[in-house]
Amino acid sequence: MKRAILIAVTMLVSIQSLYAATVIFESNAVISAVDTYDTVVVKGDDTVVTMTGGTVTKIITMDDSAFNMSGGNISTIKSHDRSVLDLSGNAVLDGVECYGNSSAYLSGDVFVGSAIIRNESKIYISENSQVSGIEFKDGLVDISGGYVYSVWIGSGSGAIKLSGGVVDWISTDTIQGAPDTSINVIGYDITALPYGGSYGDAQVVGHWNDDSAFSIELDDSAYEYVVVYDGVLPPDGGSDSENDKPGLGFGRDLKGSQGNSGK
Repeated sequence: MKRAILIAVTMLVSIQSLYAATVIFESNAVISAVDTYDTVVVKGDDTVVTMTGGTVTKIITMDDSAFNMSGGNISTIKSHDRSVLDLSGNAVLDGVECYGNSSAYLSGDVFVGSAIIRNESKIYISENSQVSGIEFKDGLVDISGGYVYSVWIGSGSGAIKLSGGVVDWISTDTIQGAPDTSINVIGYDITALPYGGSYGDAQVVGHWNDDSAFSIELDDSAYEYVVVYDGVLPPDGGSDSENDKPGLGFGRDLKGSQGNSGK
């Protein structure tokens, strides 16, 4: 009987250890399929943590650390300072939140439920990655592939760069104040219109430079922030050295075309 109780207590302690309140990585580490954590903090300028499987409730990155994920499940990941997220493979995340001057790169078949972009942070979406919704106020949203259902623009400054993939809907929140944002569309045969959209509002249609056709629905306010790069390339890197803000180097002549056609 005592042996059975001892075994049961040992098992309970082992199970509880898998759900430690906070685990802090200050040196390189790997999270694999057998690992389950509650909160993981990645810190330190040279720290790299790689996740190939397993389950984590929350990841927090800071300093100049890097977090690479190619598999597993995360409820929420929050990046701060200058940390970098590389999310690829079959990774599944409920939410990604970027703050400070951090960056998130989405590629492969990664799925993200929602993304929040603040301050001078940046998110890059490519290949077959999927994001249900992006809440954007500052920084840079760069979509060159994949699928994004909706982008919501709040009051703030920054830029959205669209050069590929599928984006269903872009809307703005003018109640909090007009955003200082440009929606930069890069391709050819591009036309932006304040009518004709499936939801009765505006739309921008055309072809990406890989020849695939696109159609993006806009609300009436978002239409006012569209800048068309039709047959030309935008400024290199899309950064503004004068203001030191990511993305602001794109054309600020809103409702304008930087190429041969458009509005």
